[in-house]
Amino acid sequence: KNQFCNFTLISVSKYFTMAFYYGHVSACIFFELARIDDFRSSTWVSICSPGLQNRPVSVQYLTSIYWAFTTLTTVGYGDISPQADSERVWGTIYMVINLGLNAYILGNMTALASKPDSETHQFRQQLDDVSVFMKQNNIPIALRAQVIQFMQLQYKMKTTKG
Repeated sequence: KNQFCNFTLISVSKYFTMAFYYGHVSACIFFELARIDDFRSSTWVSICSPGLQNRPVSVQYLTSIYWAFTTLTTVGYGDISPQADSERVWGTIYMVINLGLNAYILGNMTALASKPDSETHQFRQQLDDVSVFMKQNNIPIALRAQVIQFMQLQYKMKTTKG
C-alpha cells in the first residue's frame, strides 16, 4: 500500500507540475505579446489593466498568471481578455492546447482515483521494487531506463492482448 501511495503522490505531483508550468509559460507569452506591441491602446494591458507595465514585475506576473489559470481551468471570468489580434491568436491556441492538457490530466487523475486492479497494483509494486534495487546497486541510469521501459512494454503487451 505504501508503494501505491508513493506512485499516486508522484503522479499527482507530476500532473500539477505540468499544469503550473504550462500556466507559467502561457502567462509569460500573454504579457510578452502586449509588451511587443509597446502596450498600445489595443492591448489587453491598456484595456483590462491600465498602467500594469509600470507596476512591479510581481504584479505583472500575478495578473498574467491569473489570466492563464482562469483560462486553463475554463472559468474565464472575462475581466482580463485578449484584445489585440496577436493576443486573440495566442488565446485561441492556448484554449485548444488546454483541451488536450485537461483531458490528459483528468483522465490520468481519474485512473489514479479508481481502484487499481490487482494486476496493475502488482505491476506497480514490481516496478517500484526493481527501481529501488537498481538504485541501491548503482546500476547505470541508462540501463535503469531501459529496464523500466522493457517492463512497461511487457506489461502493456500483456494487458492489451485479447
